[in-house]
Amino acid sequence: MSQRINIRLDLALSPNSRACRQLLYPCTQAANKSPLIPPSSNPSQNIIVLESHLRAVCDSYGLHLPLHAPVRGIAKIHMGAVSGVGPIEIFVGITYSLFMQPTYNPRVKICCILNHVEARLAIEAGASAIGLVGKMPSGPGVIDDERAAMIARTTPPPIATFLLTSAQSVTDIVAHYHRVHSTVLQIVDELREGTYEELRMALPGVKLVQVVHVTGPESIDRALMINSRVDALLLDSGRPDLAVKELGGTGRRHDWSISRRIRESLSIPVFLAGGLHPDNVRQAIEEVRPFGVDVCSGVRTGGMLDAVKLRNFMASVQTFQQGGA
Repeated sequence: MSQRINIRLDLALSPNSRACRQLLYPCTQAANKSPLIPPSSNPSQNIIVLESHLRAVCDSYGLHLPLHAPVRGIAKIHMGAVSGVGPIEIFVGITYSLFMQPTYNPRVKICCILNHVEARLAIEAGASAIGLVGKMPSGPGVIDDERAAMIARTTPPPIATFLLTSAQSVTDIVAHYHRVHSTVLQIVDELREGTYEELRMALPGVKLVQVVHVTGPESIDRALMINSRVDALLLDSGRPDLAVKELGGTGRRHDWSISRRIRESLSIPVFLAGGLHPDNVRQAIEEVRPFGVDVCSGVRTGGMLDAVKLRNFMASVQTFQQGGA
């Protein structure tokens, strides 16, 4: 009786693509049924051929195959062979990670919404989401939970409402959510007490977005650590290490080359924030290709949402969407 080993790979593939169909083709060592990978009597040789085949297929389609992915799968196959559990059937499984691909139609989130008038203005301009800022140690756009709840309750689907919380414990984050009832939780600081899994259990159906403040190359490791625990990342330019923390709304941009490296390394959507405005958002999209962009101060004048700046911001995004890149 053969032993079946499944190799899970995180690849940016369309389920209907030719590359995906090739990779999903079963490679059977024992029965010699695969025209793609000729079997060998030496199990370790089959492992080498499998890895080579995967890389060749990915290379032919310009896809990036993370080095660690096949190594993990190959280790499992090798252990099975050494234990002598009969012939091995190798099947390649794909995890469809479409969001790590370059984005050509980025979504727009308008943050720091102060009232129903601003919410309506953002939605009419074409925003996919609005941000409601809870209590923060610093920064613009803070509103009380009662007002945030009213805005969230009256926002029409499918517009997403993001509640920005600076709480750092599961207990406090859950309590904050229940005072507002947004569709998305945006955690702007490090989670210190509890786990993301506990958050999911306490708030089923609520999407979790973790902010990573891009301060240098070390931010890449931070992003990778939480990649599988949340639904999306938002890359911002805060300084949570300061005595009075800056957790957003700084109006500063960070190193977009690092943001692009983060986006290319993850399998979840990435939003780009930090210092965006009508004159640089197109360049930001071209350099990072994020799933979405997030703006607060870049479309405001005197702290209020500026209809002209907002219209210009959306126009800059739309020129990219229409193939101007």
